[in-house]
Amino acid sequence: MKIRKNIYLVGFMGSGKTRQGELLATVLKRDFIDTDQLLTEEYEMSISDIFKKYGEPYFRRLELEKLRQIARTQKRVVALGGGTPVNDQAWPILWESGKTIYLRRSPEQLVAQLRKFENRPLLKNTPPEELLEFVIEMLEKREQYYYKADYVFECEDGWEKEETARHLYEFVKERFAKNTHPERPKSKPARKT
Repeated sequence: MKIRKNIYLVGFMGSGKTRQGELLATVLKRDFIDTDQLLTEEYEMSISDIFKKYGEPYFRRLELEKLRQIARTQKRVVALGGGTPVNDQAWPILWESGKTIYLRRSPEQLVAQLRKFENRPLLKNTPPEELLEFVIEMLEKREQYYYKADYVFECEDGWEKEETARHLYEFVKERFAKNTHPERPKSKPARKT
């Protein structure tokens, strides 16, 4: 693959950034970094506990600082926390140091994944019966930022992790091998419901 810059995966929590990033990094023979994992290791506490102890604004500053550090490296696949792209200061760093891919999933797919995890700080006060509504509301706020990504990869319903990984690899190979120009949409497409 011709591109030496980093590949950044953006998307909502539960979109598969970590798992797909690990698989993609393995196939591309690149190092993998998960920014949330870096912060939990550095602070020796969960993201929820960092939120609780220091607050969300502090956590978002930490994310941005980690991103600046990562941006000084090359040839990595990086899974960003779901809130990192909401920070407008992040985008110039991302665009300068790599290519960004939005892993887009339906709200229903996201809810199915999120029900497997109880340690997400933004979900702490969300009753299970309100989870779909919460995800839809959060996507309404966040997708305008996710769509700043260079490319949008649609994760289809029914794909298993390995199948998604295969499609993502083909997607990356096709675009990056040809060094195609970013496909940033002018506006976000209507969400399938």
